Amino acid sequence: MKIKRTVSREILVDVLKKGRVQHSPLFSIRILPSPFSACTAIVSKKVAKTAVARNRAKRRVRDIVALLLNKCTQTFTVVVFLNKSIEKISVVVLKQEITLALTKLKVL
Repeated sequence: MKIKRTVSREILVDVLKKGRVQHSPLFSIRILPSPFSACTAIVSKKVAKTAVARNRAKRRVRDIVALLLNKCTQTFTVVVFLNKSIEKISVVVLKQEITLALTKLKVL
């Protein structure tokens, strides 16, 4: 299943207002059922100073969420706010944290 990479401002506002949230030391994740699957990651300049680091972090998170959402029968819009720089964190640990957060949100 194809997962949209970005969401419009209206959908983002809906997810922020109506979506369920789960916090982790690395990120906060908000999720809302929707007619299509979409995932976006938000990284501020405080978290990663360079655009290269921010884009790399976004790609890592989007890839992991896309793999996990493909296992779901329902479609969701997922917004991930990164709190810390995840460059030093391995993909395995990041995937475990995201899986745990989605499990607590009863998505997986």
